[in-house]
Amino acid sequence: MRKFTANIVLLAASFFLISCSATNARFPTKSFGQPYDKPTTIKGILSKPEGEGPFPAVVLLHTCGGLKSHVTQDWPNFLTDLGYVVLTVDSFGPRWLNSCGQLIGWKILQAEDAFGALEYLATLPAVNPDRIGVMGFSAGAIAINSVLANQMKTDSDKNSFRAAIAMYGHCRELFNYYENSVPLLEIMGEYDTQNTPSCIDAGKNFPGLKVEVLPGAHHAFDNFGASGTTGRGGSCMQYSESATQRARKLTKEFFSKYLGR
Repeated sequence: MRKFTANIVLLAASFFLISCSATNARFPTKSFGQPYDKPTTIKGILSKPEGEGPFPAVVLLHTCGGLKSHVTQDWPNFLTDLGYVVLTVDSFGPRWLNSCGQLIGWKILQAEDAFGALEYLATLPAVNPDRIGVMGFSAGAIAINSVLANQMKTDSDKNSFRAAIAMYGHCRELFNYYENSVPLLEIMGEYDTQNTPSCIDAGKNFPGLKVEVLPGAHHAFDNFGASGTTGRGGSCMQYSESATQRARKLTKEFFSKYLGR
């Protein structure tokens, strides 16, 4: 009984530490065109490594399911352990939504939220403004491939991300990725039949694009609670520990190369 009680106390203490390592953030979204008269104030979860920095940083963009534990805890914990400040963006909450289907033009709005997060992070003393990357999951990855990748051109652009990772989002609208584009890595599941083929094709059309297909993995392989499909006739969603660990290794290597630690 004492051992059980001690384990509960340790679990509660570890949860408290995780909770205390993250703070709430607020920042305005950033329009790609004419500035908004009243830009939406976006909410986010800001996680920082120990120490004063300045650190490189990563913006996380969620799926159509909104904020789930893999973007609020799992990936932030992994990335902060590597020495990155992490800002998980909530594109749905401030707009009183809970899915992509309720948000017209969600790809553009989620991408604008990402640039708002970029500008916000660049103002923080703990962040190196020249070393900020972005990582999207499913819908967030589609926002990267369909919008952000067409906006991010060269390292000479100080208002751009320095590297991007798109996790299991389709590449059907990735049109303008060339040699001077910001480094982009696609991490896909072998059995994600709705999305992976388009990214394999994009990798053939754009030699600079890096595409990694994880054997045996489905859509949302890093989300422990994933189940069902991505829609009618869509890909199966299923968690995979081995695929998640492989994705983390690829992420570590990619961000280390382009953002440093």
